[in-house]
Amino acid sequence: MSGKRLIIIGGGISGLAAGVYGQLSGFETTLLEKHHIVGGQCTGWERKGFHIDNCIHWMTGSNPNKCLYKIWKRVGALGPDVEMVQNESLIRIDSKDGKQYHVWRDLNKMRNEMLSLAPEDKEVIEEFIDAIDRYRDVEIFGIPIEQYSILDYLRLLVKMRRVGKVTKKYSKISIDDFREKFKSPLLRRAMDVLMPAHFYAEALFYTYGTFVSSDGDIPKGGSRATALRMQKRFEELGGKTLLNSPVEDIVVDKTVHKATGVKLANGDVIDADYVIAATDVSVTLEKLLGGSVKDEYFTKRFEDKKHYPIGSHMVIYFGCNCRPENLPDTVAFEEDAFTLCNRNAHLIVLKNYMYEESFAPDGKCVMQVMLLQDEADFDFWENLYKTNRDEYKEEKNRVAEAVRQNVEKHFSELAGQLEVVEVLTPYSFHKWTGAYKGSYMSFITTKNIKPLKHRGRVSGIDNLYLAGQWINPPGGLPNALISGKYAVQRLCKDHKIKFVN
Repeated sequence: MSGKRLIIIGGGISGLAAGVYGQLSGFETTLLEKHHIVGGQCTGWERKGFHIDNCIHWMTGSNPNKCLYKIWKRVGALGPDVEMVQNESLIRIDSKDGKQYHVWRDLNKMRNEMLSLAPEDKEVIEEFIDAIDRYRDVEIFGIPIEQYSILDYLRLLVKMRRVGKVTKKYSKISIDDFREKFKSPLLRRAMDVLMPAHFYAEALFYTYGTFVSSDGDIPKGGSRATALRMQKRFEELGGKTLLNSPVEDIVVDKTVHKATGVKLANGDVIDADYVIAATDVSVTLEKLLGGSVKDEYFTKRFEDKKHYPIGSHMVIYFGCNCRPENLPDTVAFEEDAFTLCNRNAHLIVLKNYMYEESFAPDGKCVMQVMLLQDEADFDFWENLYKTNRDEYKEEKNRVAEAVRQNVEKHFSELAGQLEVVEVLTPYSFHKWTGAYKGSYMSFITTKNIKPLKHRGRVSGIDNLYLAGQWINPPGGLPNALISGKYAVQRLCKDHKIKFVN
């Protein structure tokens, strides 16, 4: 052990990852989490006899042959003892005229289905399939880019050789731009059901490429079990977890411009040699540092709403009194329009958890509906919550009921079988984790915007490092994981301490 004390604020995936690597590298590491359980948004809870899983729909890094899997394994999230669910299809899109399109794991099967649905789109279908095939080889590297050696750059070039020209092309158009190449209404709709239409098109190919490379499976036990495995790994290495310990301030010695510890909400001060803030970056800058530090990278992006928008979800969970046959893992469809945040909404994305029998009583299952939301929607829910709690609850229930009716209309076998058990708005996520505007990821990367990464340090304050989704747009579980590892790597590099990988 180095004897150096490291404090990590936040017990989400990035904080847990930083904790494991901190212990491996010889620090005396204490992780502070404000809630009674670790995980951040990667968590779950019980409601009306059902288990609510909040996060993992698929996990990038589930392929044992990929670099990211080795990191998930190192932090305890995955391993040979963790059973994985491998779906044949990532999502099915249903059209109103009864046609169906699947994102199959088998790329040839996907191509053949698309050609049968829209032979008139043969040219763009082949372009689409070719791009997915190229992106199946893309990997996330476990080294901060500023620490790359010449050999690392050469390895990156080799890994990216198949996608170089494709990346250049598709980073300049949005998903909405790409969908306009299709003549088929169903295939047009299929292009933007997973993410906002203004997202850059490359993200679509990366997501699909991950899935077809068998790198998007689901760990049994879901989100909460995954986070708890990471906590167990951290503590087995000697790390200390303090739950129900909200941090009020990061203590900074202004005479030497150095972080020296933290002050808890109860007034206790914990001294440390180094601090890693693995909280939402808005919480770190505005609350924990009191707004005294302006970070040009984040200031620019938070102010430029056009090029760096934020996305969130409204999420509705149903307890289903049966286990319907032939229902896909995830399906997107449109039925009757309903009002959502003063606008008409159509698209419903329904996920079922029948593969997790422990999530529901015998003979039943849990289902989830996700509705895309933006910053204006967050403002709608926040205003309603702060001005009239009863109306806030009534509006949540009204939307949930409209969605329930649409689901039961689309799937006749579910008629009378669904009960609303939980409803979350973007404001729910903000209250719970401090997530800026209720975001479940980071900045949405739009076309023609170079996705720069933050260097994970706070200008003018030594010994303070940042981790979390905001450091590596567009966020997501893999980037949360990587950012925790990066924070410890940066700390070790700056202070000439051996990083143990």
